[in-house]
Amino acid sequence: MAAIAALALHGLSGCAKSPVSLIPPPFSTNNLIQQENAKPGSNAWVIPTGNIASNHQIEGYASANSVNRGESISFFVSTADPSFRLEIFRLGWYQGNGARLVASNTLAGGLQAPCSTDATTLVINCAWQSSSTLQLPAPEADGTNNWTSGIYLAKLTGSTSNKSSYIPFVVRDDARKAEIRFASAMNTWEAYNEWGGTSLYTTPRAFKVSFNRPFFRGTGGGDLVSELWEMSALRFLEREGYDVSYAADVDALNASELLNHKVLLFPGHHEYWSTPMRDNVQAAINAGVHAVFFGSNNVYWQVRYEADATGAPNRVMVCYKSTQDPMATTNPPLTTVQFREPPVNSPEETMLGVMFNSAGVDANLVVSNPSHWIFDQTGASKGQSLGAYLGEEVDGQSGLAPPGTTVLMESPYVSSGGSSGISRTTIFQAPSGAFVFSSGTSNFPLGLDNIHTNDANPVIIQMVRNLLAHLGATR
Repeated sequence: MAAIAALALHGLSGCAKSPVSLIPPPFSTNNLIQQENAKPGSNAWVIPTGNIASNHQIEGYASANSVNRGESISFFVSTADPSFRLEIFRLGWYQGNGARLVASNTLAGGLQAPCSTDATTLVINCAWQSSSTLQLPAPEADGTNNWTSGIYLAKLTGSTSNKSSYIPFVVRDDARKAEIRFASAMNTWEAYNEWGGTSLYTTPRAFKVSFNRPFFRGTGGGDLVSELWEMSALRFLEREGYDVSYAADVDALNASELLNHKVLLFPGHHEYWSTPMRDNVQAAINAGVHAVFFGSNNVYWQVRYEADATGAPNRVMVCYKSTQDPMATTNPPLTTVQFREPPVNSPEETMLGVMFNSAGVDANLVVSNPSHWIFDQTGASKGQSLGAYLGEEVDGQSGLAPPGTTVLMESPYVSSGGSSGISRTTIFQAPSGAFVFSSGTSNFPLGLDNIHTNDANPVIIQMVRNLLAHLGATR
């Protein structure tokens, strides 16, 4: 497929495999996602290798990580080109093309002012002028129905350089009670975002990072494009026709909205959480809402949010990663350390059934409990390897899992650093009746689609079908 081949040119290489046939199943419902994916798709969202803006030729960021139907969002673009083309694509299945073009416009270009760096926290913040503002119609006022909740990419292309980059954003529909709520892991994208020179991982390391700057990875598309965990899960859900709505992880601050869904899905690398986010998701589980974690290393670092200089909330993410955090003396439970560490002392295993063990892993995912209903119709057997879906980061257990936690897969590994262990995939049922599933491995969602070097795995696909059906999700 053209889109897969083009994405492989972004460095998404690997061992070529014979692709699993990805034929959308017959649908028993006619939900909004099925209607949306019946519309004509386009693979023009993919940037050819020769057109990648690799040296700041054109780049930008959005005024918010997500926007609700009926609200507006602005795009801030910097380019040496005199003008540029703004094309907005909604990501999905769309006959395998992966996206649909929903809007386009040609706008005036120009270089924006240099961004500032705080000398103490090393936070980099851009205060660029808006290049374009998109006003989203409310659902009842949208005669074209062009703005179905989803993950969108604004593709920027310079008029003379012909170089392109992305701005990712989420369109929410808070009033729609979709069965599955897909949360994009933008906190973690930002934690690793080294645009301008600092992130939570650079040397020296920033203590704060701002969303008011482009994403360095994925040609501006962040980990959505560079890692493909979320992209694979998204394509699976929309190909299969599940009833899904979308949000950014920060949107878990809206506690009541979480209760509008049967399943809270965390499809990618959800490493960075605030305590209010965690508390709200736990409260939803306690109220009977299921939680599904396709990735690993979840709920690991505590963060908190601050407003930017204009007063826009939740645009700066704070994470000192030590008790050097001033909060350690003023409000210790909010200290930005690992949740498992003092003074927070709230290990993620108590919520998830597993906790982060190791990085630098490249090993096989191994079935250990094939009689469990999640393996129905898979033909899986005890000790069967599903292939190299274990890694890059993996979770295990340390005796803190909730009572009744069931281990589904036990996968031994030796990391690149020489440490050895056993990663576990688990599921448990909370007293409320809600199930919590954790795959225990970053690469589990890659098994749902072929966009990452033909990685789709029939056992993983059927596992997820079984899981979602058991949790009441229809298609």
